[in-house]
Amino acid sequence: LTQYTITLLAGAEDVYGNPIANDFTFTYRTADIPVWATPITNYNNVIVTGAYRENTTIAMSVSGKPSVEFNLYRLDINLLESAVEYYSDTRPAWESSENLLRSWTQTFDSNGFQGIAREVYLASEQGGQLAPGLYWLTITDESSSYRSTYDQVLAVVNAGVTFKRGPEEGFIWVTDMQTGAPVADTTVSVYYLGEQIGRGQTDSDGVFRAPMDAALNHEFISVVAEGAGAYGVWYGWNGGEPPTRTGYVYTDRPIYRPGETLYFRGVIRNKDDMTYSVPNVRSVTVQAEIGYDGVYIFDCKVEVSEYGTFSGEIQIPEDAQLGDGYINVMPDTPDENGNLIYYGSVYFTVAEFRVPEYEVSVTAQQDEIFQGDPLTAIAKSSYYFGGAVSNAQVSWYAYGDLAYFNYTGPGRYSFYNDEWEYYYYQYIGEGGGLTDGNGEFVIQTDTTQTEAHAPLNITVEATVTDESNQAISSRTTVLAHPANIYVGTAANQYFGYEKEPITIDLIAVTPDSEPIADKHLDIEVVEQRWVQVPDSTQFGVYYWQQE
Repeated sequence: LTQYTITLLAGAEDVYGNPIANDFTFTYRTADIPVWATPITNYNNVIVTGAYRENTTIAMSVSGKPSVEFNLYRLDINLLESAVEYYSDTRPAWESSENLLRSWTQTFDSNGFQGIAREVYLASEQGGQLAPGLYWLTITDESSSYRSTYDQVLAVVNAGVTFKRGPEEGFIWVTDMQTGAPVADTTVSVYYLGEQIGRGQTDSDGVFRAPMDAALNHEFISVVAEGAGAYGVWYGWNGGEPPTRTGYVYTDRPIYRPGETLYFRGVIRNKDDMTYSVPNVRSVTVQAEIGYDGVYIFDCKVEVSEYGTFSGEIQIPEDAQLGDGYINVMPDTPDENGNLIYYGSVYFTVAEFRVPEYEVSVTAQQDEIFQGDPLTAIAKSSYYFGGAVSNAQVSWYAYGDLAYFNYTGPGRYSFYNDEWEYYYYQYIGEGGGLTDGNGEFVIQTDTTQTEAHAPLNITVEATVTDESNQAISSRTTVLAHPANIYVGTAANQYFGYEKEPITIDLIAVTPDSEPIADKHLDIEVVEQRWVQVPDSTQFGVYYWQQE
C-alpha cells in the first residue's frame, strides 16, 4: 500500500477565480493491483496462428505477477467438436500422457499495470515453431484464489480453408496463407459429428467438392486439408434449412392515436429458392401488442384468400398506452418441431399527436448547380381546406452531404477521390422570415462554395410555424458539382506485379457524362505503402502506418 498527501496552498483558485483562504491537505492510499492472468481470446473460439511465424505464440492479459501453468497436447481432428464444445468439471480423455507435448510454468510481470499483454512461447522456452496441426492447451492461473483454468484449441496452419455448403455438396477451397495461391493435390477430409463423411484431393484450383447428404443439418462440421506441404482447418455449425414460407404485412399508416382504427394487409408465399407460389393456407394468426407487457390488443385468426392475401382491422383502445407497437403474423399451429415461424412483422406507433392542418413544400429553381453558384428555392405553405398560410414564421437551413458522380457513358470508369470522404458535412447557410400573401417565402444563398472539392447533395429544409404555433417542415435536395469537368480512371487489372506494366485509361466528361475532347490533363502518380507495425509496449497489438 502507498499513501499520498496533497496540499492545496492558500490562494489557490477554482475555475471561477475564487481563492481559498487557508492551506487544504488531504491524503489517499492506493491498494496493490490484483494478480490474475487470462488468455486474450473469445471463449470457445479456436486460436488460429500461422505456421510461417518465426515463433508460435499466444498472448496473455496479465495483472501483477501471476504464475501460470501451461500444458500442451496433440489433438485429433475427429475430436475438434468435442474440444470446441468442452465444458465439464472432469478433465477430457485427450489430456493423456501420450498426447502431452510440453508442460511448464511461467511467471509474468505487468510492471504495476492491469491488463497488459504478454507473449507466451509454445514450442519451447526459447521460442521456435510448432508443427502444423491441432493442439489442446490448458492454462491455469495458479495465483488466483479460484485457481482458474482456461481450455483452448489451437490450430497451427499454413493454408486457409474456405467452406461453402450447398444443398448436396460442400465446396472447399484451399489456399496458401502466405501467398494466397491455390493449393493443389492436398488431401481434404470432411467430418460430421466427429465421423469422416468425405475425403478427396484438391484440383489445380485448390478446390474439392465433397458430396453431402442434404439431411445433415444443424450439427457440427469440420474440414481439414493435409498433405502436399499444407495444413489448414475449418469448422462451423450448419446454418440450418432456409425458410420454406415467407410473408409481408403492412399497415395503412405508421402512426395512430388512441381510439383510432388500424388497417393491415399482408401476403404469404411458399419459398423455393427464388420461386414463390401461393400456399395452401386458409388462415393465419395475427397478434398485435403495444409495448412488451404480453397483453395483446388483437389476437385472432384471419382468413387467407385464394391468392395468399389477408387483411383486417384493429381497434386501438381509447386507454391504450402510448409508444411503439407491433403486429406479428404466424401459422395457426406450430411446425413438427413445435416452433412458430413468423411469416412477417410490422411496427406502428401510438401517440397523442396533432393532425397537420396545412402542408409545406420546398422547390428549388434548379436540380443541379455548380458549387459557388447561388441557390434559390421557394418554400410554400397552404391549408388543406384551401388558402395560403400567410404571414407565418419561416426558418430554413442548408447543408451539403457527400454525393457521387453518376457516370452514364460507355466503359467502367472510377471518378472517386479518397479525399472526398473528409467532406461528409458542409454548412451552406441559414435564415428566416415571413411568408407572403401567397404563403410563399423565397430562400436564397449568395454562394454554395465550400471546402469540399467533391460533388455534394445540398439539402434545403424549411420549417413554417403558423399562428397556432404548429410547425411543419419540408425539404428538397440539389446536386452541386465541384466543376464542369470530371476526370475518370480505368485500370486493366486490379492487381499487378513488380516491374510489369499496368494500363490506366483516362476520360474527361461533363456532368452529363458527355466526353470532352482536346483537354489537357495533369497526371501525378503517387506510391503509398502501408506497413503493419507492432506496438512496442504490448505484445499482440499492431497498427498500420504509412511509410
